[in-house]
Amino acid sequence: MHDSHEFDGLVGTGAATLAGLVFVTASVDASVFNESKQAPRKAYLTSTVAHFSSVLFLCMVMPIPTQTWLSLSIALGSLGVAGVASSARQWIRISAHRISDRMSYVFIPSLDNLLIVTSAVTLFVRRH
Repeated sequence: MHDSHEFDGLVGTGAATLAGLVFVTASVDASVFNESKQAPRKAYLTSTVAHFSSVLFLCMVMPIPTQTWLSLSIALGSLGVAGVASSARQWIRISAHRISDRMSYVFIPSLDNLLIVTSAVTLFVRRH
């Protein structure tokens, strides 16, 4: 029970932070974007919430007291593959926009997700 106390505290803190982020993104959405900027709005807000959700997922998975190398590699691999798929979807959504938007919302997050997949494969191969 002692090990799970720290875990529960971390997950609760992360969940509260994510809930606060949802309110911030809703207020940004209401005050900055208008009807003519629907595609950039969706790209910005979706990626922001998705990236913070990924961080929350990592914070929940990493400190699990009974975590094994295999379960950790599966969790990281799943997160990375989902992130790559999400980046591909973002590419389709904003393909007609500026190159800076594509770099910020697609290319850099894709690199991050590929690094997560690489970490998962490395953990799987080197598990003992």
